Amino acid sequence: QDMFMGRAHFVVDVSYNAASATFRHTLSDNSSVNGTLYKAKNGEWIKLDNMTVVVIKDGDLIKVGHTVLKVTRGSENTTF
Repeated sequence: QDMFMGRAHFVVDVSYNAASATFRHTLSDNSSVNGTLYKAKNGEWIKLDNMTVVVIKDGDLIKVGHTVLKVTRGSENTTF
C-alpha cells in the first residue's frame, strides 16, 4: 500500500557457504526511483545506490518509501 515503494524496489540475495555451513544475506537497491535506505546496528542510515551491496544481519532496518522493514533471519537448519 506504500505508493513510494516499487514492486521490485530492492534485492535480497542469499548465498550458502558449504565450508562453514552458514548463509550470507546481502541487500542492494534495484534501480528504484526513491532509493533504498539501510540502517545498521550502529544507527547510521546508508542510502544504497545501484552499485552498493551490504551484508544484512538480524536487527538491521531497511526503509523503502514510507515503510520500514526489520531483518529477522529464521532457522539455518536447512539441508541441501
